[in-house]
Amino acid sequence: HDLHISESTFSHLFSKEVGIPFRRYLIWKRLKNAVYYFINADCSLTEAALEAGCPDQPHFTKSFKEIFGIQPSYIFGKKLKLLNRINRIKI
Repeated sequence: HDLHISESTFSHLFSKEVGIPFRRYLIWKRLKNAVYYFINADCSLTEAALEAGCPDQPHFTKSFKEIFGIQPSYIFGKKLKLLNRINRIKI
């Protein structure tokens, strides 16, 4: 309450300025951070879900599909295929 406005007023002003509700923006930002975390760290889908602030993997999967329009397994599967391909390269 450092801004001296109610949560409702803040949400309304945010939505008016940004074009999306604050809660949806927050979920998008958390999911985006989880994707970056997953890409740059050796972690599981569950760890990425926890990093995103989701209470569990099913909630993460539902939110991910709702925001990005694809299942998270699509991105996570691509990473695993890429890692397997890299690991097979002999130098």
